[in-house]
Amino acid sequence: MNKFIKNNWRILSLLILAGFFLFVYSFLSYSIFKNNLRFNSPDETANYFFADRFAKTGEIAYYEPQNLLVDDIIHPRSLNSIDGKVFPVSFLGIILLYGGIAKIFGSWIILFLTPFLAIIGILFFYFLIKKIFSSNIAYLSSVFLFFCPAYWYYSEKAMYHNIGFIVFLIISLFFLINKKFQLNILLSGFFCGMALAFRPSEIFWVAGIFILLFFYDSIEKFAIQKKLLSLRKLLSLRAKRSNPLNKIFNFSGLLRRSFQSLLAMTREKKYKKQIKISKIILFILSVLIALSPIFYYNQNLYGNPLRSGYFVEKNISDNIKANSFLLPFGFNFELIIKNFYNYFLALFWFLSLPTILGIILFLKNKKTKKQKLYFWAYIFTSLWLLIYYGSWNIKDNISYNDITIGNSYVRYWIPIYVFSLPFMAIFLEKFYYSKRIKQKVALLLIFVYILFSTSIVFFANEESILKVRKNISNYQKISKNVLSITEKNAIIITEYGDKIFFPQRRIISIKNKNYKIFAKINPLLDKTPIYYYNDLLEAKDIKYINTKKIKKYKLKLIKADDGLYRVVHYK
Repeated sequence: MNKFIKNNWRILSLLILAGFFLFVYSFLSYSIFKNNLRFNSPDETANYFFADRFAKTGEIAYYEPQNLLVDDIIHPRSLNSIDGKVFPVSFLGIILLYGGIAKIFGSWIILFLTPFLAIIGILFFYFLIKKIFSSNIAYLSSVFLFFCPAYWYYSEKAMYHNIGFIVFLIISLFFLINKKFQLNILLSGFFCGMALAFRPSEIFWVAGIFILLFFYDSIEKFAIQKKLLSLRKLLSLRAKRSNPLNKIFNFSGLLRRSFQSLLAMTREKKYKKQIKISKIILFILSVLIALSPIFYYNQNLYGNPLRSGYFVEKNISDNIKANSFLLPFGFNFELIIKNFYNYFLALFWFLSLPTILGIILFLKNKKTKKQKLYFWAYIFTSLWLLIYYGSWNIKDNISYNDITIGNSYVRYWIPIYVFSLPFMAIFLEKFYYSKRIKQKVALLLIFVYILFSTSIVFFANEESILKVRKNISNYQKISKNVLSITEKNAIIITEYGDKIFFPQRRIISIKNKNYKIFAKINPLLDKTPIYYYNDLLEAKDIKYINTKKIKKYKLKLIKADDGLYRVVHYK
């Protein structure tokens, strides 16, 4: 027994941590479960609603007949409606998987699947990093992942896609590292497909990673022998234009030359031998098998197997949709640098600083082929995500100008944080296995990392887990009161209150105080009670809305309760 523990202490201690963190990661889910399934965001509300609906009925979309009278405005945020058919705007992976599991175990399990997946992901992360680096680096990286603030925070936010995506990607990479066996290739492709089912928008960089993994040996040898990758030439280019970016990047030219090189390589017999076409075909087929339910329901909901709810809008051309999918936020170098500083260097300095120092150590040390591959895959992934999402000026946290863990940059950049951890581990391992003073410094840095991670996740700002828990409890009180006042067939017009009242009440979402939406509701008023909810308004605000905004539509607001107003005809 002692020998077994001695030989397996790392995995045994990780399993103990896994059991503990399963409860920690479920903290917010349990609070939501207790508070009548109130969430802190419309995305989570919508994902839970459709997963629960799929579990109970086998269907996703539902029909709202009154939408035909009011130009499809009856739906909360994160849902859309066309010709009365209401469907999710979000990706379908989490809805289908969680809803499918809930068919077997009941809807109670939906909220606890993300925490469970998060734990599974950490264990697979250990075995993945162990294959690439060492047992020590893998162990440290996995312990750090338990406390990684972005991973921890969104394991608590159970109805977002991001943890499911990164977990399935880690599992896929683990099986691909062991690609000697056909079954592992099959499993790798399947879990890659599962990851893409959760977040299809990540397909470009995920595809790039797997191309690199499959073709790395052949590309490296072909590039060296044919001298197709002239780094010296690339670095010595002199800019002929004033734009400083042109000195470094020529994306279209580099992409074209790389593709031409890959085609040329595949035509030469000695490189064909190194490219196992059968494995690639098996991998792609298993990806498609995993994605087949998504294709089916995309066709059923949106009329196209490759279309998602994000791109289903009236009067939008296919060309605009394609362009927005490829590079939806453009390219803004200044904004990329600003967001990188705010959401990697500044917000998580206790992670980014040792990571950067670890990368410096890594570059100085002798590296295996797998380690080189991991490094370049990490650089590629980070650059892609920084460019893709960093060019977007996201202000979706409660205080627009604050830098908080609740901002979407953090969840979009989870792969950057997670896959940086081995470099952090390299730095701290170097300290720990040296002089005693440096050992103490390493332990202090680990303590600082755990302390600040816990603080930023649970206590630090308006979007910390404890604050979210308090908000949810408050939402339940508001919901209970408003539901007791309003009729079951009532519609509530609100800007941010949809997450409080949906699905018990139908919602019309008013965006940016656009009161023109009141012009559309007249056909409903005679048969349907309609309310307006805004708990921030005073009597003078209601008077202003009545006289300046909706009087022209022959409507007015009458107070029904604090923050709740009945919409009636103006006489």
